[in-house]
Amino acid sequence: ETQFVEEEGYEPPQGCLRQVGLDVSAGTAADGDTSAGEGDSSKSGSTSRLELASSRWKLSEDPNERKDGLWVWGLFKEPLYPFLLLQMETREMPLPGSDGDAIKPLKLYAQITHKRDRDT
Repeated sequence: ETQFVEEEGYEPPQGCLRQVGLDVSAGTAADGDTSAGEGDSSKSGSTSRLELASSRWKLSEDPNERKDGLWVWGLFKEPLYPFLLLQMETREMPLPGSDGDAIKPLKLYAQITHKRDRDT
C-alpha cells in the first residue's frame, strides 16, 4: 500500500510516495518510511513485495505537447493538470531459496491520465 505525500508550496502539485505497512523485520520503519538510505533489505529477511528506494510524482500538462499550455486557464481558475507523472526506483528484492537469486533494482516511469476535483 502506498500514500501520495504532497510537498506544500509547489505548483503544479508534486511530492513523493510513502509505502505503508511494510514488515519491520524487512528493515523498514513500522510507519513504512522508505527514505533513501534507510532499511537495507539485503541484510534482512526477504519480503514478498518490492520496496521503494526513492519516488517522485507530479501533476502535469501533457509533457509531449506543452505549446500554450493549461497555465493560461490558471489565470482564471485552478488548472486541472490532466496527467500524473510518476517515477519510482526500487531496492533489490531477494528471492526465496538458497541460490541467492534476486530481482535487481528497477527504475519505473509512468504517465497516468486522471481527473481532479476542484473542491478537494
